[in-house]
Amino acid sequence: MKKFIFLITLSLLSILIIGCKEKKTDEDDDKDPVDENITLEEITKYLDDTKKAYSRSSNVNIEMNVSLNDQNSKIVFMYNLNGFKIDGLKYYFNNNGVVNESFIKQNVEYSNYNGEKTQKQLTTELESDIITKYNFSTITSSFLSNFDKSLMNSLKVIEDKDNVVKLTWDKENYHFIGVSAESTEFDRYLRISETYKSLEVSITYENKLVKSLTSTWTDKEGNTKILAINFKGSDTQVIEYPNDLSLYIQR
Repeated sequence: MKKFIFLITLSLLSILIIGCKEKKTDEDDDKDPVDENITLEEITKYLDDTKKAYSRSSNVNIEMNVSLNDQNSKIVFMYNLNGFKIDGLKYYFNNNGVVNESFIKQNVEYSNYNGEKTQKQLTTELESDIITKYNFSTITSSFLSNFDKSLMNSLKVIEDKDNVVKLTWDKENYHFIGVSAESTEFDRYLRISETYKSLEVSITYENKLVKSLTSTWTDKEGNTKILAINFKGSDTQVIEYPNDLSLYIQR
């Protein structure tokens, strides 16, 4: 049995991903409504602050979705940590109907690998390994790395209504912002530049933090890829476990 189900599903996902306003007066009628929108700098800071808050939190609940042609993938990742102990964890990965799951409850790790349900005692070594390698930052890295400084600086706010900001990509203003041309950041910049012709982004925010981000990428052949992430909570999470955990086979 695989050491931990994350190793498989994270690799597959990486492949798929590769204040108040002033009261308006009659003199304002001719003004561009975009002037009252949230600024790009503000929404970028909201996203950065959200990533920092979740990466520092011992409690996390996120959901990611990827849609590419006929492939649809979904990840749900939740955990509650207590120092170097895992009080509870749920990892759900659905790739076109094939479901892989992992749970940690009361020092037992349960796995459902495409219908093969097993359990084993959680060792100190495995627990430490999971906390170190499988957390908010590592799970979301392939997704959120697309929205680096180079990309965010090339977006343009086109609408801000009811705490939902819509942005569009100004490709001509997409320039590499980084230290070295020999880096994964530069490789990503080249891939995006050479592959995609348009990008639309929708971000929901609240209390200066991002609640969700949905992006629609269209390549030069007209194929569309949708990447979406929901930040569902960074306080103590209520994790729902399957009712049949006691039936999982010992391994």
